[in-house]
Amino acid sequence: MRSALDHLQRELAGIRTGRASPGLLEAVVVPECSHGKHVPLRALGTVIVRNPHLLVVEVYDSQDAQPVATAIQTSPLKLQARVEGSEVLVEVPRLTMDMVERMARLSAQEAEAARAEVRRARHRALELAKRVANAGGVGSEEARRREAQIQAATNQYISEVDALLRAKEKDLREKH
Repeated sequence: MRSALDHLQRELAGIRTGRASPGLLEAVVVPECSHGKHVPLRALGTVIVRNPHLLVVEVYDSQDAQPVATAIQTSPLKLQARVEGSEVLVEVPRLTMDMVERMARLSAQEAEAARAEVRRARHRALELAKRVANAGGVGSEEARRREAQIQAATNQYISEVDALLRAKEKDLREKH
C-alpha cells in the first residue's frame, strides 16, 4: 500500500503545473548518449530552476547536451529545449485551460491506479489472513480483528491518495 502511495507521489510530481519544477523531468530517459542506451536524465546532469518558467539541465559531459535536449522534446511533456554550451534550457510555458484539464484528468487517472493497487494489496492481505485463520493459526475473533485492521489501513491509504489528488488539482488550478 505504501509503495502505491509513493509511486503516485512520483507520478504527480512529473505532471506539469505551469511552473518549472525539477521533478518535471524526473521520468525523462535519454535513448542514446555517450554513457550508453536508455540512461535516466538525472544520471547525465543536474536540473535546476532558473526562474518560474525556465529549467536548466547542467549536463556533466557537454557531448550529452544534444541527446538530452532531444529526449526532453520527444518526451510526453512536449517541452521545448535548446542547447547552450553544456546547458540545456527548457522553457515551461503557462498552461492553457485545455492543458489544465488534461493534466487534471491525468492526475485523476494516476490516483485511480494507486487506489486500485491499494485495493489489490488489501485483497492479498485478506487472503493471507484467511489462509492463516483456516490453517488454525488464529481464532475467529482474531481473524475478524485482523480483517478490520486491514480495512482500516486500506481506508487510510485511500484517504491519502485522495488528499494527494486534491492537492495536485488545487495546484494546477492556482497556477493557471
